[in-house]
Amino acid sequence: MPTNVEEWLSLTLWLAAAGHFCVLIASFQVPYRLHWKEDLAKLTTFNRKLMWVHGGFAVYTIIAFGVMSLFLHNEILRGERAALVLALFIGLYWLLRIVVDFAYYSHHDWPSGASFRIGHVLLTSLFVFLSGSFLSVTMWHWLRVFRAQEGTMRVAITGGTGFVGRHLARESVARGNEVVLIARGKDLRDESFYKLSGAQFFQSDLSDVQDLARAFGGCEAVAHCAGINREIGAQTYQRVHIDGTRNVVEAARHAGVAKIVLLSFLRARPNCGSAYHESKWAAQEIVRASGLDYTIFKAGVIYGLGDHMLHHLSHALYTFPIFGLVGMKDKPVRPLAVEDLVAAILASFEDTRLSNKTVSITGPEEMSLGEAVRRVGRVIHRNPLYLRVPITIQKIIAWTAERTMRIPLLSLAQLRILSEGIVAALPACETLPDDLLPVIRFTAEQIRKGLPEPGPFALRDLRCARA
Repeated sequence: MPTNVEEWLSLTLWLAAAGHFCVLIASFQVPYRLHWKEDLAKLTTFNRKLMWVHGGFAVYTIIAFGVMSLFLHNEILRGERAALVLALFIGLYWLLRIVVDFAYYSHHDWPSGASFRIGHVLLTSLFVFLSGSFLSVTMWHWLRVFRAQEGTMRVAITGGTGFVGRHLARESVARGNEVVLIARGKDLRDESFYKLSGAQFFQSDLSDVQDLARAFGGCEAVAHCAGINREIGAQTYQRVHIDGTRNVVEAARHAGVAKIVLLSFLRARPNCGSAYHESKWAAQEIVRASGLDYTIFKAGVIYGLGDHMLHHLSHALYTFPIFGLVGMKDKPVRPLAVEDLVAAILASFEDTRLSNKTVSITGPEEMSLGEAVRRVGRVIHRNPLYLRVPITIQKIIAWTAERTMRIPLLSLAQLRILSEGIVAALPACETLPDDLLPVIRFTAEQIRKGLPEPGPFALRDLRCARA
């Protein structure tokens, strides 16, 4: 059964297309049932031929409506202008037919008998259905346009229960938008999140295009935030970043989504020896070739409540008396507040300056990675011994953490990211307009806002522990 407005409209359009052929079958019965041959014989030859020609063209029109409804089903559903004009015309055609039936014909002149009365009721009901079907899909698209002009919209968010997805959903709802949260499953650590007014949860692992198209039904925009930083079982970079993005793009086309926004990584690039970076780049290429209006955000390290950065840093500082800094040489970072990222994503839904653009986005303040760690330590009043640890040893730590922790203290992809520095995009790309540039600095106050409950790592953080 259909589960949203777009699915119902799709089903209605298929039935309406079939309905034209039902009218066609009834039309072929009219000359015989109403004895046209005998009545038209009383007319002059020209008038008789004229009546048959007009009747033939009426039949041809009905066939054309049925065929066009079948072949232009997806275009009408997507709201393409020419297809909508056709739908409006068909809807008005049948509406006028109903008006003529009640305002012009005299029902006293109708043939008597139950079969004729039943046939009249059935045909009139079919005319009402046909008119309603095509006019409703037209009005639905007009309402979507009107809602967008009023500043509200319906947005689908993949990775909707993740760190960025949650913040984006909350801010989007706060601005009056409707959101569809798409994720593999519900994160029950904060069940109040799923009770947001205007929010709907849709379970999907991004592998089924038809499922995604249903989830995207009625959406003006899709924010593709789903991603992983380590591979576990079937959740590989190929499946999530590449195949998942391809499916999202195809589903967005099917659903008539006007805008797609991809959250990618600042230094994602091809042929760099990192499956994470290369898969993120491949996802960018899929979006750029989609034919949809797109914006790609190449983001640096993002922090805020529910992130990996502050969560893991603070727990590690509570747990270990010695903290290993990545590599023998400090690398620069520009911590990006999730609030700034969310503001830019929401702006990209309607700001034409970001149409079909790939832009980098990093925080306003550059510092060393060591300084960022120390700032967090000062806020939580922890001052361990900071030591530089060679990348080779860090790889062993990351490899072990990936296999033993639910959310790794450090993944191999994160290690690669941190070892390169996170301040400049590779390859180079455009920057945001000045009025959309991030402004929130990595201050003690901002760090406190993003900190989890204080405490060290525990057995519950291990994969072997029961949930």
